[in-house]
Amino acid sequence: MSALGSLPAAAATLPVLGRNLRDGSLRDQLDERPTLLLFVRHFG
Repeated sequence: MSALGSLPAAAATLPVLGRNLRDGSLRDQLDERPTLLLFVRHFG
């Protein structure tokens, strides 16, 4: 676990939308290679 914490296991099954993403869940975006996840929250 990093200093910032970790994602709940259920978050991996949520659908995701965005540019340059594959169809499916967050889990479908991840593979064996190290992956940087950046979450941007929009307040507008």
